[in-house]
Amino acid sequence: ENMELGKLSMQEFNQSITSTGFIDVPPLSRASVTTFMPGYIKSTPLLVGDEVEKGQLLVTLEDPEFIELQQNYMEVSRKLSYLKSEFERQGTLYKENITSHRNYLKAESDYKGNLAHYNGLKQKLKMLNINISNIENGTISSTINIYAPIGGSITKVNVSNGTFVSASTEILEIINTDHIHLELLVFEKDVLKVKANQRITFNLPESSEISYDAEVHLIGTSIDKKNRTVKVHGHMETELQSFLVGMFVEAEIITNTTTKMALQNSAVLEESDKYYVMVLKEKIEKN
Repeated sequence: ENMELGKLSMQEFNQSITSTGFIDVPPLSRASVTTFMPGYIKSTPLLVGDEVEKGQLLVTLEDPEFIELQQNYMEVSRKLSYLKSEFERQGTLYKENITSHRNYLKAESDYKGNLAHYNGLKQKLKMLNINISNIENGTISSTINIYAPIGGSITKVNVSNGTFVSASTEILEIINTDHIHLELLVFEKDVLKVKANQRITFNLPESSEISYDAEVHLIGTSIDKKNRTVKVHGHMETELQSFLVGMFVEAEIITNTTTKMALQNSAVLEESDKYYVMVLKEKIEKN
């Protein structure tokens, strides 16, 4: 029967709880690209799967409101110089008792009100990535550019050339997979057994039977009332780039390990819900 003799040996036995979850990334590694002002898509050369670097041009928008905003800035900027000069002049006249306090206060109100308007328009233009120096030199553009807030891979493209987008429209999504992790769901009855730094083994049941290792990093402090589960954040020992964000995983969290004498699985026979082990009682030498 090609049998082999074996011996009992000390083996580790894990006590674990099972859970399911998915591959995810930290919030800082996921970016939803939107616009601060509505407009029409003039160009968007990127496709799902394209890699982008932080600061790379993603989309160009065009709209008449961009022109009006820059015109308003130019008008307010030029008016500001006059109001500042008038405010200083009224201040000097008021100190010399040549003009009334009312005229001085009016000049101060006009100047500071216009200054606030000027600073507000300037910040708005900066948020839209419009070059302030070009406007001050008389150059006005009908387009604005949107740049990548993070480096990563394009995972969503929700627009095409000519599409009108509002400030609440998600234009693109970028995900950086340099720091992927596990997001597991543990049932309420098991969560008290879970501790930081416990070992996790997991696999991707839809694509592979290979097991991977991770460890518990963070444990949620609230229970999902609908599913009665708690989120457990796990760090992978090896962050494999082959993992995709959103992949479903099945995992075991090792809560305790004991060492006992044991045999290999192949030495145990099962029959009628009972288990048997063959033991050598006598060895006879044959001539």
